[in-house]
Amino acid sequence: MTANSLATIESLISDESNPDRRSENLSRLGVSLAQLGRIDEASQILVQLRSYLSSRYVLRILIRTMILEAIIPYYRDFANYSDRLRRAHALAVAANMVDLRGEVSVWIAHLGFNFDDFQNLSLGLSESIDRFESLDGPHRARLVLIVADALQYLGRDELAAQWYGVARAISRNAHDHGLMVAIEFNRIGMGLSNLRVSRALGQMVNYERQRNWVLELSSIRSLHHGFGAQALYEVLDLCDAFALEAQSKYLEAVDILKGLRRSGNLHRLGVSEHLIDLELMWCEVKAGIYSPSVDQIQEQYERVVGMAANDQALGVSFLKSIIKNYKNEFDATHLDRIAEKVGRAINQERVLLHEAIAPCLDRIESVKRNWMI
Repeated sequence: MTANSLATIESLISDESNPDRRSENLSRLGVSLAQLGRIDEASQILVQLRSYLSSRYVLRILIRTMILEAIIPYYRDFANYSDRLRRAHALAVAANMVDLRGEVSVWIAHLGFNFDDFQNLSLGLSESIDRFESLDGPHRARLVLIVADALQYLGRDELAAQWYGVARAISRNAHDHGLMVAIEFNRIGMGLSNLRVSRALGQMVNYERQRNWVLELSSIRSLHHGFGAQALYEVLDLCDAFALEAQSKYLEAVDILKGLRRSGNLHRLGVSEHLIDLELMWCEVKAGIYSPSVDQIQEQYERVVGMAANDQALGVSFLKSIIKNYKNEFDATHLDRIAEKVGRAINQERVLLHEAIAPCLDRIESVKRNWMI
């Protein structure tokens, strides 16, 4: 099999005698390692790059180092260091470095999507799609993947499938194994997220689609293991829990959720500990193994009130299900009002997400024609 992109970069580093070019390739290796979850190795490279820059100022290396400074915290702790990317973008624009301007824009879009920052998402997508030809294969594939993920989350499955197909072809041509895993995982993860929130809002859900994705999770885990990626194991566990809930296998879901809770790594998944606590309570109630006290339910209600929109929609749904067992002790009308309000907020977020990706949508045929080798 042709060497994967990671091995190719490692070979370039070992063969390179020019210290500047070697350091720039080292920064690219750091980003690839971070995406695979090999954070310690990526962090060691960051230390080396900072040391190099302390004695020799090279703008390209500085920009790539700033990208790495944003990428490592994202993959390690799901932390948002978009400010580093915006500064790197400003430097690339000022120096007219078209390729780096495009690459930074891809990462700005990536973090914008994952942190619901629609302004950065729109900026990053418009900048990078206009500079598509200057991007390397992995960045082209990641850009296409962002659009695919957004479409999948919005429930536009057929159009998302086209974009996933392009991302899959480009990443395969680039031999980017980490991204190949991410594409298959994201397709299911985004779809499950859409179904969970839609179901919580009382919207129509395609259960056949959900069942098919449940069946695919095991194959995704095998692919993930086969390519040696470490970054998504816990996310896959979380998706397994969601899938088990969809099949009414609540006891099995409880075991997974408790394991994730004990790990202390929920923050890395972008998941609220309070929501997981409530989800655990709901699963235990549904399984018939737990009856929370009125005070415990009241405490959960107070937490739900302060949650972000998507979490709040799910939290209200869990609470309403739980209090069905407490016929006259709770008035659900206040939860209905919260659900109505959060439904409007989520629908508005979906409008903003669609507006952010809209300029890319008519580019699919051009991308397919020119870049699907």
